[in-house]
Parts: sequence; structure tokens; C-alpha cells
Amino acid sequence: MAKPNIIKKAQLIEAAKQCVIENGIESLTFRSLAAKANVSQGTIYHHFQSKERLMIEIIENISETSWEELSSISDSKQFINDALSSALSRQQSNSSFHQLFLSLVVMSLHNKQMKNKISNLIKIENDNLSNILHKLDKDQWIEGISHEHLAILLNSLIDGIAIQSLTVENFPTEEIFEGLYKLFSLLMNIKGD
Repeated sequence: MAKPNIIKKAQLIEAAKQCVIENGIESLTFRSLAAKANVSQGTIYHHFQSKERLMIEIIENISETSWEELSSISDSKQFINDALSSALSRQQSNSSFHQLFLSLVVMSLHNKQMKNKISNLIKIENDNLSNILHKLDKDQWIEGISHEHLAILLNSLIDGIAIQSLTVENFPTEEIFEGLYKLFSLLMNIKGD
């Protein structure tokens, strides 16, 4: 029997992430989530109102968790290593983060409300990275490029790699991330001179 409406939204988000991991994005429905969480579909609807809202909240949850973990790192090299490891894990075949995110981006092209939500999410991602870059080094990493603009460039690079990783057959994702680590290490060494 389904649980009464006492389940927390965070528990539903975790159950939704498990549904996506186990069965893919295409299979994420209020029905499948209700079955996974052992609640009624009405409970799911009460918390999310639409599948798109559920997908946004999954992405927001994953993003918030990642930034919380990364924000505690004070060593530049450790940050780069952990940030790239996190980004790489989001692009593995069993990860659905970028599949969800890019699906929402496509939806936002025809839906102003969704566009605003995606825009806000991207702004939060850029602001979080900018704040961490500033914390790691008070000056500019590259002369003439602010922390804010560098954050936008780096987040765009990761999202661009995700698009290629998801669409290009046999895309060398791990090798590309090894190259990114070398690039960022070089950037840090140049800065240190």
C-alpha cells in the first residue's frame, strides 16, 4: 500500500534519480516514481506538478550536492582534480545528469518558463565556479579574463564536451578529460610564474 503524503521531497528526488539510473530518462514517469517511492501518483504531483519540474529539481539537487562538496576544497590542484572527476562522472554511460540537463535545454527553446529555470540554473553554476575560483586565487587566473568570465568559459567547455560525449560514437571522454587536467595544470603553472 502507498505511503500517505508524509514523504519528503528530497526522498522523492533520490528515488527519481534511482529510477533514471535503473531505467533511463525515457522511463521516468510519475507512475514509475510512485512505484519506486511506494507513494501515490498524487503525492508525486503534489510535490512536482510536472515531469519537467521533477527533472529540473533532480538537476538542481545533483548540482547543489556537487558544489557543496567542491566548495570546501582550498587547494587549487585538488579542486581541479575533484572538479574534473565530478564532471567526468556526470558524463559516464551510467550517468544521466547531462542527458536530463540537455533535454531540459532543448525544452527551454520553446518554453519561456523552462528557459528562465535553465537560465537560473546555469547562472548558479557559473556563480558557484566563479566564487570558488576567486577563493582559490584572489587575482585573475588569466590576465584580462575575470573569474566570472573564466567560470562561464569553463562551464561551457564541460557542457560542450558532454554534448559530444552523448552524441559522438566512441567519443574519447576519458582521454579528453586527461587533456583538460593537463590544460588546467598548465594554466596554474603559467599563473604561478
